Amino acid sequence: MFPDGPGRVRALSTWQAATAAGATTGVVAGGILTQTAGWRGVFLVNVPLIVALLAFVAARVPRGETGAAAPLPVVPSLMTTALVAAFIYTLSRFEGRSLAGPGTELALAVTVVLAAAALMIQRIAATPLLPRGFFADRGRRGALLTMLLMGGVIAAYVYFVSQYLQLVLGFSPLEAGLELAPATLTVVLSSTFGSRAAIGRYGTRTTLLTGLTSVTAGQLWLSFLSAAGSYWANVLPALLLTAAGMGLVFPSISVSATANTTAAERGTAASLLVTAQQLGGATGLAVLSTVATAGLPAHATASARQLTDGFRLSYLTASGIVVLAAAVAGLVMPSRSPRPGGGLPGPGGRADARALPSAPET
Repeated sequence: MFPDGPGRVRALSTWQAATAAGATTGVVAGGILTQTAGWRGVFLVNVPLIVALLAFVAARVPRGETGAAAPLPVVPSLMTTALVAAFIYTLSRFEGRSLAGPGTELALAVTVVLAAAALMIQRIAATPLLPRGFFADRGRRGALLTMLLMGGVIAAYVYFVSQYLQLVLGFSPLEAGLELAPATLTVVLSSTFGSRAAIGRYGTRTTLLTGLTSVTAGQLWLSFLSAAGSYWANVLPALLLTAAGMGLVFPSISVSATANTTAAERGTAASLLVTAQQLGGATGLAVLSTVATAGLPAHATASARQLTDGFRLSYLTASGIVVLAAAVAGLVMPSRSPRPGGGLPGPGGRADARALPSAPET
């Protein structure tokens, strides 16, 4: 809804802050429902919420401009959806303890076939799912790949912190959700105020790398969890470091992924951004769960020390994923990333007079 410029940075920063606030609200509400109404209540409560959201959207979200629209890419969309479903199912098979068997091999074969078919359809379809040449922009490629990697880290780190608090430290589901609240407050403040100021002053690439450094520190802190640890020493500092970094990372990625897009491309860029985050979250959680449970006994209850060792290994692996994301951001994204106004920062830190103009408003 917003063209390149400060307005889009504000909108994306607020969007990411709202996402973080909603996530923790869900965790806390989930703890209340689990303890009072059972885990099924977590799903039932979504129905009235969705009805309320539909009414809100219909009344307040602008329709936007209408015009001659291209035909919907139905076949490429269905093929890609089937590919993602097959891929996630294959990962879930590998997450189990019995990797051998026709089910796993069949799921892997179907995933490979669907991937080849989706690529072929993308190349020959009259209305491909993605506009041809869409990934020519280096900043867009780097931002989407970074989002894919970081989506897995953010999903797994919250999950394993919750597991550590409940299974090792003995917190209830509600208490565990409340203990995550400081992380939400931190990411809201970092995203709403910190990222907006940092992107405007230093550009998206520098802001992104700064945030990734903070996330790496937080994940490394969690890799030193102890079975005899405490929330205040082992968890809270890591939550604050990770959340502060995430508040810089996700708005920077969002701005980079949607920069220099035409009016017709904005929806595609935004859709890919969400797809990368969701796919990265599902993939990362499956991979890191496999890492965390690799050393647990197959037919016995794991001890607190064994669980903690698995959590530590998963966080150490997550640290490596964040470092990989930083390498992608440093090598793929332009060294002079676009500022909110669309211009490129000059050597002295100010906008270069010869900078490219921002995308026209529509």
